[in-house]
Amino acid sequence: MPRVIGPVDSAAPIEIHISGMTPHVFAYKLWWRDTVHAEWTAIGEGSTGDQTPDFCQHAFVNGGQIFYWIGVAGKANSQYDALIAVGQHGGVAPNGSIHASGSTNAQGVDVQQDWMNFV
Repeated sequence: MPRVIGPVDSAAPIEIHISGMTPHVFAYKLWWRDTVHAEWTAIGEGSTGDQTPDFCQHAFVNGGQIFYWIGVAGKANSQYDALIAVGQHGGVAPNGSIHASGSTNAQGVDVQQDWMNFV
C-alpha cells in the first residue's frame, strides 16, 4: 500500500533527500507521474557513494505520485539503514520521513522500492 504524504503546498516543489545512515552505498532512482502525465517519468538518480548531494526537486501537481528504487551495496549479510526525507520549504512533510532498512544478502546487496501518493 503506498505511503500518503501531506498535506502539501500545491504552489511549492516537492523536495526529496536521500541519506545513508550505515556504511553502505545507496544507489537510487526516482520517478514521477500525476493526473496529467500518466506515464512514469524519471526525475532523479544518484548514489550516496559519490561527492554529489543526494537531493531532487520536482514541481508539485495534484494527484502526484513518486516511485522510488534503492539499490544497496555493502558488507555481506549486514544490516543497513537509509532515510528518504520528502517535504517542502526545507522541512519534512507530514508522513514524509521514510526509513528504508533491511539486511544485505550473501553478495552484499539488497533492493527497496515503493511509491508515495501526495495529498
